[in-house]
Amino acid sequence: ADFYGFQGYVFLRGGDGFSLENQLRGQLTSRVRYGEAPALADLERDYDVVVLATGNFDYLPAAARFRIDARLAMHYALVGEKEERIRADEVEHWLNARYARKGYCYRMPLAEGRAMVCCAGVMTAGRDDVRPGWEMFKAEQVAGKYAIEEEHHIVNYLFGEPEQVRVGNIFLTGTNAGCTNPFYGYGIFNSLLSGMFAAEAIARGESYEDKMRSVRREYARGLDLFKRFHQFGDRG
Repeated sequence: ADFYGFQGYVFLRGGDGFSLENQLRGQLTSRVRYGEAPALADLERDYDVVVLATGNFDYLPAAARFRIDARLAMHYALVGEKEERIRADEVEHWLNARYARKGYCYRMPLAEGRAMVCCAGVMTAGRDDVRPGWEMFKAEQVAGKYAIEEEHHIVNYLFGEPEQVRVGNIFLTGTNAGCTNPFYGYGIFNSLLSGMFAAEAIARGESYEDKMRSVRREYARGLDLFKRFHQFGDRG
């Protein structure tokens, strides 16, 4: 199926000067301390409020009782033009069980002439079922068309949601708060939203749990769609 016209926005990521990360970093007034691994208990004791925005689950407090709904494998590469043009305003998406039985592949532009190609899907019993599909995808959709600049592999990435988004003076945001939509795997918008909600709740003394209800409802709907959608094969 082909869709034309305005469909939304693509976030520029990574080291580009206008990437999402660099724009956010440019708004910081405090110092970023890299390479440190403080204990969560120490942060909880030393600060009035701790906002957990790590993007992973290494610091997740046990009291949050995080429910894991799936373990994912994600294989991706950054590519440049070779035989085919890469348009900055064009996205391709493959829902093909040959590539990812419970997942999808895509080509997402990073800039004019550069893109990210990716296959992401659910692991089964700790097994990376996506890697063979990724190799097939590269052979059929990348080789000869685009030049691979670098390739990366993420295995055993978790998605799920916590039973509660606030534990004492710890506010869970982003991935820690279940902001990754299970249906299509994206989560930047809701992650940013959770950070704004946390800031409002802290500054105004409002309920963070109430503010996050819409995000949690969206996660529940996405999980239901995820389960239903992957019952179908390529022909529906």
